[in-house]
Amino acid sequence: MALSPSVYPTTIAIAQIVPDASLPENSIVTRQGPQFQIDGGTTAGANLFHSFTGHWSLKWQVG
Repeated sequence: MALSPSVYPTTIAIAQIVPDASLPENSIVTRQGPQFQIDGGTTAGANLFHSFTGHWSLKWQVG
């Protein structure tokens, strides 16, 4: 029995993360397939800070 996409819809999401240069140690964003690796950042005591110019995501359903 074949399953039709119209009966079982799929949700698709696309995202983008853009670091900025406002911290002494900037964040580094690397896309790894469908995931993002966020490295770097600035530490202050036991805290780690990242700063980004923007974060965009789109989500829609297919089927």
